[in-house]
Amino acid sequence: MADYINDNELDELNEIYRQKLENQKHHGKKSKASDNEPPKTEKPAKKEKPAKQDKPVKEEKPVKEEKPVKEEKAAKDSGDEENKKKNGYLPHIISISVSAAVFLTVAVLMLVLPRPTESELENRKLTEFPTFSWEAYWSGEFNEQISEYYNDTVPYRDDFKRLGAAFRSLFGINIEGNAIVGPVEQLKPEESAVTTASTKPIAIVTPAPKDDNSPVPNSKPDNSETTAPKPETTDKNETTAPKPETTTVTTTAAPATTPAPMFSTPSDPDVEVLMNEASNIVYNSGGVLHAGTLYNGHRENAEYFAASVAGLKNRINADLYFMPILTQNTFVTPSQLNKGVYTEQADATYLSNLVKENAEVVDIFDALAAHADEDIFFLRDTHWQQLGAYYAAQQFAKQADVPYPALSEYTKKQRDSIGSIYTFTQYEGLAGVYEDFTYYIPPNDFTVDYYDSSYNYLFTYPLMPENDYSENGFYSLYMVADDYIKHITTDVKNGRKLVVLKDDYLSAAVPCLTSSFEEIFVIDIRHCDFNAADFINEQGATDVLLGLTMSNALGEVGSYIDYLQ
Repeated sequence: MADYINDNELDELNEIYRQKLENQKHHGKKSKASDNEPPKTEKPAKKEKPAKQDKPVKEEKPVKEEKPVKEEKAAKDSGDEENKKKNGYLPHIISISVSAAVFLTVAVLMLVLPRPTESELENRKLTEFPTFSWEAYWSGEFNEQISEYYNDTVPYRDDFKRLGAAFRSLFGINIEGNAIVGPVEQLKPEESAVTTASTKPIAIVTPAPKDDNSPVPNSKPDNSETTAPKPETTDKNETTAPKPETTTVTTTAAPATTPAPMFSTPSDPDVEVLMNEASNIVYNSGGVLHAGTLYNGHRENAEYFAASVAGLKNRINADLYFMPILTQNTFVTPSQLNKGVYTEQADATYLSNLVKENAEVVDIFDALAAHADEDIFFLRDTHWQQLGAYYAAQQFAKQADVPYPALSEYTKKQRDSIGSIYTFTQYEGLAGVYEDFTYYIPPNDFTVDYYDSSYNYLFTYPLMPENDYSENGFYSLYMVADDYIKHITTDVKNGRKLVVLKDDYLSAAVPCLTSSFEEIFVIDIRHCDFNAADFINEQGATDVLLGLTMSNALGEVGSYIDYLQ
């Protein structure tokens, strides 16, 4: 080897090897195989490749420098967020403090403000504060009653309900199941504005009733040219007009002795329905705004009701009268709106024929039809005006053979009122639509004692307290509320004692009877917790008047007669 390599060449190789070691220190060790390879002239050149040396240049390109920019932006955003948190405590504190103050104030007001005991809007007494007992406390019933009391007697309850109704009305109205947004006037803009007159003549027409062929128990066949039954004879040998629902009109001319033309429910083919919610309806008929409750009786319950009346008659020592009350469904509501199988008048006739064997029927149809052009019914309330109740009570007084004052002897008064349909539905089209409420103060003297549903004495109070009048709870003017039992002692000295078993409809008729009986006991059958049959006998009653609308007599209320005996 010394023969071929001189000293200079050896130094050169050593230098190359030394540089290689230094490079390994800087760039890491290489494989042993690589170390044993003979040195190549390309190696140094490879280390000085532009590609290797240009890498830092590539990292300076904009694409490569995006990461540091994003990280810097994220750091800046994070700093801003931290600053927001640090600087945002004060607004949050203020917001929470204001909210807490509002809630605390409302909570305190709910506790300290006077709580209502009655709702004029709903026409009912509100829940009373419960009486404490350990038994009720441990069972949890006392706490439930407390909760119910506070929920039901919220201060300014009626005002909040009116406000809620006004807010809901902004979302539109419902007509026959279809939601319509906008004022009622948009329904038929081509028509003239609907009037709200209090008086609307009620036409008496002659077409045959809708269901004149419906079976009527105990009706007698007739061999005359028509199918009309013979006039019925009461126990007092008084002849009454034949029932209109059992008559078929023929083309044969009627003899001169035939009763006046038959009345049927008014017809209006152009009636316009504005709102129909359950059985409550608002409609335009003849340019007048009407509101009421559609009739939908359950004739299948008639026999059960008649059996209950028979049971009551067998348990009392008094004359029993039954008044099937007819409403505006018979005299005002257009026949096109009747959706029931039978009309109200037809069901009244049917039920009367079932009941008459055990109770004297007070048929008020003729009495009301004779005054059909007067204001005997409200146009936007479910009840009758007291004028209609006066004519109905007059018919009862005739049959009971008791004195009855002329209408001119009463003191007539008039107020504005908002009908119950608005109270029930909060329909915006009825808001602020007033109607005359006419009532009559009896001419004689009397006192009234009020009792609870178990006949425990509560207080003595007027029969028609005018100071308690409210425009949307006006029907409570008659005897304050239905859930009180009343004992009226009059200045009449005839020994006649009357017990009235009723629903709310007959309330307006009771003041018209204070000149006819020495004593009157008024019991709403929906609010009676004792045996009414025993009560009638214990009080020595001479007369009992059971008066119900057909909807109630053939509905759930009618079944209460069974529970009273």
